[in-house]
Amino acid sequence: MRIAHTDKSAVVSREFTSFFCFSSFLTILLTSSFLNTGRAIVFVQKKVVITGGTGFIGTALAEHLRANNYAVTQLSYGNRGTGWDGVSAEPLQKLIDGAYGVVHLAGENIGKRWTEERKHAIHSSRIESGAALTEAISRCKVKPSVLIQASAIGYYGDTGRSIVTETHVPGDDFLAEVCADWEASTALVEKMQVRRCVMRIAPVLGNGGMLPRLARPVRFYVGGIIGGGRQYQSFVHIKDVVSIVQFFLEHTSCKGVYNVTAPFPVTNRYFMGALGHTLRRPIWLPVPRAAIQLLFGEMGEHTILASQRVVPARLQAEKYRFHFPTVQQALSELYGYR
Repeated sequence: MRIAHTDKSAVVSREFTSFFCFSSFLTILLTSSFLNTGRAIVFVQKKVVITGGTGFIGTALAEHLRANNYAVTQLSYGNRGTGWDGVSAEPLQKLIDGAYGVVHLAGENIGKRWTEERKHAIHSSRIESGAALTEAISRCKVKPSVLIQASAIGYYGDTGRSIVTETHVPGDDFLAEVCADWEASTALVEKMQVRRCVMRIAPVLGNGGMLPRLARPVRFYVGGIIGGGRQYQSFVHIKDVVSIVQFFLEHTSCKGVYNVTAPFPVTNRYFMGALGHTLRRPIWLPVPRAAIQLLFGEMGEHTILASQRVVPARLQAEKYRFHFPTVQQALSELYGYR
């Protein structure tokens, strides 16, 4: 009887060991598949291609999407990321064929004084890259499910104190013309059954863009309101921008134009006061309108001095919840003061 008992225990032990080995093998197989190919039986990474993918927004977006299990390809004119010249459709088609989504951010930086040469580069870089992207999508055997097209609230021009939603008419200045043409450059993809979301983005608060330029004089105790301070400033935190892109990728009901801006725009006087309070510095040295016009010319007139009280009506209707809806919350998160 004792021998029989021992044999039975041995059989149970062998069965348990076999089951354990099989389970371990299956776990290793699935993990290896996921790590090496980006695919698993349950968790499948969606590929997203970002044009202008190594800029301020593109870099933050790529990091955010990878952290949320997307496979990301960053396209860039320079040495960083995957190279694309911004005008050729054929190499782009090979990069986006079969991708789940494309985020189109490519375009020359607008934050420098506008010479005629620079204005041409600002316009052409957006229109030509948009046209190339549209052609590339038309050539794809497996077209992207969604295109997220960048634009800017500069589309509306200077709107004074009026509250501006997505239905507002376009402005008539240079930046408004650029934005309108930029948006139109990829409109044809909608006829190819590709869902398209257009993001009219407000000035983005983060470690790049305009904020470090505004914060630098404040840190050195020479900060002040700009151009009288009565003009409205719309803004959006970089973390909300990247979260909104993910929201568009994952909510298939989203399409059309969206203002990507925090829900509570403020005047420049209020903004600079909040920045001074966050950095614990006084705001006392005003910068007159004439100085901005002299230093920055047309660019300063249509960006720094323009009044834009833009609100995200459609995002709110879609129930997107902002991480940083107020300027105080945004600045506190960025500069570490509570």
